[in-house]
Amino acid sequence: MPKKIPDLEAKILEAAHQLFLKNGYLAVSMKQVALEAGTSVGNLYNYFRTKKDLFLAGRKLGLQSFQKELLESLRSDADPFEVLRRLLTNLLETFDKLAGLWEDFMAEVSTSLSRENAIALHRELQNDSRRMVVDHVDGILRRVAQQVPRIQVLLDFPEYRFASSLVSLVKFLVRTYPGELEENRRYLEATLETFFRPSETFASQPGPAVAGTGKEHV
Repeated sequence: MPKKIPDLEAKILEAAHQLFLKNGYLAVSMKQVALEAGTSVGNLYNYFRTKKDLFLAGRKLGLQSFQKELLESLRSDADPFEVLRRLLTNLLETFDKLAGLWEDFMAEVSTSLSRENAIALHRELQNDSRRMVVDHVDGILRRVAQQVPRIQVLLDFPEYRFASSLVSLVKFLVRTYPGELEENRRYLEATLETFFRPSETFASQPGPAVAGTGKEHV
């Protein structure tokens, strides 16, 4: 069995992460990662057989870090809404930083997998995301519901649809408006404020009149 060097795996993952961010997934080679990590290609292959394995290991590490933050937030006595806002904002910033990497990864991997295997991989990674992120967002939403009871009806739908919808909104903003982090952040925070914390003034305003009826929306 090849001898492994202490802390080298962490150095490799960090080197790969920085190279992926700087150059994009498609432009990075295993040789570049080894050079950046200060090791040989042979040593690199002792830890990761392919660039795909390296990318997935880094993704898993990132999800575990985010999951740890979520769990710590769930244990805290902080305002649940502020916890939700901070976590979704952090998720937005993370997705913005990693924009394009996931698409490039799937595009390259799909060329070496059958359609069925590519779909299976995509489903497996989605399930990982749900287990490590969406499930815990749902937990925070249930704490928010204690302060905003009207959202409980959305939490009663199965399969974490409400939590998934919020995470999907974050993904949508990054994919549809790339490079507009500040505007996307402002939109996300305004959406959360409006949805979870409508002011008394806003809530008491009559709805807009329906054209031609003189009646208001309800």
